[in-house]
Amino acid sequence: MTEELYQRLRVGISNFQFQISNQSNNSTMKQSNNFTSIHLQSWPEYEEKYLVEDQVQIVVQVNGKMRDVVSIPYTVYSIQKEVEKRALASEKVQKYLKGTAKKTIYVEGRIINFVID
Repeated sequence: MTEELYQRLRVGISNFQFQISNQSNNSTMKQSNNFTSIHLQSWPEYEEKYLVEDQVQIVVQVNGKMRDVVSIPYTVYSIQKEVEKRALASEKVQKYLKGTAKKTIYVEGRIINFVID
């Protein structure tokens, strides 16, 4: 099924014609316009630069309830003080904080929770 879909996509339905030949009990598919079967194609290449994240999304909670999501540069997400500073700067979070946080719980790269009285 994958082979048929690939050929229709690659060649187009109007040019979709096969010549099937049997050679030594093996069935091979050929096409007249230099079509190469999907099983003979190479694996896709990847580029390292697209795998590196620029920003990390951190969920900000106050007393266990989500109040905001802040975007932190990838270079500083492992520094708890920097994440706290940016999370506390959020207007959505500030309206739920009355005074200072009693305790701060940070799970690196995922979530920061401010516990207040």
